[in-house]
Amino acid sequence: MRHLAPRLAVRITSNRPDADNRLFGYLDRGLRALGAHVEVSDGDNLVRRIGPRRAIPDPLPPFPRHPPPPSVQVRVEGLPNLLHEVGHLVLARVLDDDHGIDYQAIPFDLSAAEGRRVLFEELACCTLSCGLSRPLDDARAWAWADAWFAEQIEIQPVFYGLEDDPRRFWTAVDDVYRAHHEACEAMVEAAFERTAALLRWAGAPVGVAAPAESLSFGTLLRRARQLEA
Repeated sequence: MRHLAPRLAVRITSNRPDADNRLFGYLDRGLRALGAHVEVSDGDNLVRRIGPRRAIPDPLPPFPRHPPPPSVQVRVEGLPNLLHEVGHLVLARVLDDDHGIDYQAIPFDLSAAEGRRVLFEELACCTLSCGLSRPLDDARAWAWADAWFAEQIEIQPVFYGLEDDPRRFWTAVDDVYRAHHEACEAMVEAAFERTAALLRWAGAPVGVAAPAESLSFGTLLRRARQLEA
């Protein structure tokens, strides 16, 4: 059976590279079926509740004939941003403002399991977005991934009370990753696996639902350190 990319429910202007992207189309279809309305905009990226808070079932139920009323609006600039938000969504398994993150807990404590979980989830979403947005099969693609990884991660020191000393944040990430790399990479693998499951649920063929090889956070961290040296 030939797989056809679904018609996009979102409006994407023709000058955007995502306009004919099959991956974007299947993500949009899957998110709508869960109760998330995707909007592409040049404004700030956000996930905002516009309906009742809703848990995402595990495993996913049969694909609905008609999407439910939306619980959240997912506003993004394009595919890389959407993949980042999808990572949070499939890991948190809830449709809520900013994926239910407790901002009252800032600064998060990396010596505590919950603080590390928040960090590893963020790192997993950054890695997912770098690994699925485009094939990393040449130097130009890797240069894009390095730059996009840096852009995604640059705000993170704020959440750990280290906004005045980003180098300390990176040192903390190095230390936490060294001590808990298995837990971090397990979160990354879960982000890739659950996103692939969402895409398959939405009807995406294998070539769209999963990359040939999943990217690890360790690879991005090592490259970032090499570029910094």
